[in-house]
Amino acid sequence: MRNVVILGDDELRRAASALGLEEGGERPEVALIDADDDRSVARAIDLASLPRVFVATPARAGLLRAAGYAYVVERPLAPASLGPVLFAMERARPRTARVLLCCAASGATGRTMLVANLTLRLARTAGVIAIDATGTGALAWRLGARVAPWGEIASVGADLGEAHLRLAAAERDGALILGGTGMPDGPLLGRTVELCATQSLVLIDAPAYHPSPELLARADRVLVCANPDAASAAATAALLAELADRDVHLVVSQAEERDAPAVVALFGRPASFLLPRDETACSASLLRRGAAGGRLGRAYDALAEIVAAERET
Repeated sequence: MRNVVILGDDELRRAASALGLEEGGERPEVALIDADDDRSVARAIDLASLPRVFVATPARAGLLRAAGYAYVVERPLAPASLGPVLFAMERARPRTARVLLCCAASGATGRTMLVANLTLRLARTAGVIAIDATGTGALAWRLGARVAPWGEIASVGADLGEAHLRLAAAERDGALILGGTGMPDGPLLGRTVELCATQSLVLIDAPAYHPSPELLARADRVLVCANPDAASAAATAALLAELADRDVHLVVSQAEERDAPAVVALFGRPASFLLPRDETACSASLLRRGAAGGRLGRAYDALAEIVAAERET
């Protein structure tokens, strides 16, 4: 970890600097908090999604440990005392989760089915949270889960934390499904993704036509779903142009390897992944609200293996 938020005095900043930590990055990985300063503690409430290290006098440090806080440094503060605590935190925390955003420039591209199938497959070996950002509740329906509507999550307000999201979510085969009906606003989505990404691999089913800036800002990788027809290609071309500076992968449904040259001609670029047409597998998976089998299932298996392998690198 390199980027940090520091809520404290110059002594804390000097210790952090001596360890090569930098303040002010776009995505801080840890918060260093002076627990002896009430203003710093109050400001730390807004950093609930970040791992936190508290620096305190021996008496207050004892209280923090009794309250369950594992990462506490006693004064007098020095790099030699802060460093081992940060190292222990780094060793204990899960790998930084990858956030995959699945979007499309047109409807009926298999976007929700892609998210559902990746969720079920990746949850076999890793912690996964699937977020339905469409406001339709389609992902929860597709996975046979009952989740709280977005309005219920929004009602928590500024106090929204990991515990609230877990209460609003449903579990399916080891994965957490989050996001029911009611369109969430950008800040709520951003906050939700930040909280989830500290814990698990996050898959996001984004609203059709254009993903929000908050989702794009947090996504590590973007999967753009499309169909192999002229209308879908025309709509998708504009979205791909907007995302030209991002790590974007084109996923084309109802297409085989033999269709690859035609896909290149349609989209002006090769598809990263082709998902074959398999109506029998689709119908069966919808009936049982489960993972797809058949040729389509094997394609999802391959895609999930790639995502899982990349996450470990």
